Order: sequence, then structure tokens, then C-alpha cells
Amino acid sequence: MKAISLAASPRTLIKTTGSKKVRQGGGLPGVVYGNGEPQTVELEAKQFGKAVKSTQAKNFLVELEIEGKKSIALVQDIQRNPLTNMFIHVDFKRLT
Repeated sequence: MKAISLAASPRTLIKTTGSKKVRQGGGLPGVVYGNGEPQTVELEAKQFGKAVKSTQAKNFLVELEIEGKKSIALVQDIQRNPLTNMFIHVDFKRLT
């Protein structure tokens, strides 16, 4: 199974208000778990949407690039708005 490449950046805006601001700016808040402390990240919502549409699996592998460092992660959970079906939040489990 080939990993899908996604670019992410560390998220400085945290908590509910920070997540809302990220979403309003076209981003998608997320968390990367594994290998130490959880890391909050921000992705482009459109880019992540294309990745989800390109696979039929609920959990799939992605190659996350955060601050120039690449790591393989598994999409563990995707939260969506039940009315609009837009992405709200995504959780990743770092494998490498």
C-alpha cells in the first residue's frame, strides 16, 4: 500500500477557538500521536479531502511532512460535521 503525501505545519492556535480560526482559514486541525508527546498540526482541508477521496479505506497511510521532517502515519480518526460533511478534525498515529 502506497502512502499519500501530505504537507502539515505545527499548529500554534490551540483549543476550540484556535481550531475554529484554522478551519475558517481553509485549514484542518489535527493531532499526531506516537513517538513521544502528541503534536498539534494544521493541514490544508482541500488537500486532505483529495487524499480521502483517492482511497476507499477508512484508515490509510500518509507521509506527513512537518517542518521538513517526513514520517509515515496512519489516519486513525476523521471527524466530520454531520450537516455539511466538512472535515472538523483528524487524528494520526505516527508509525516512523
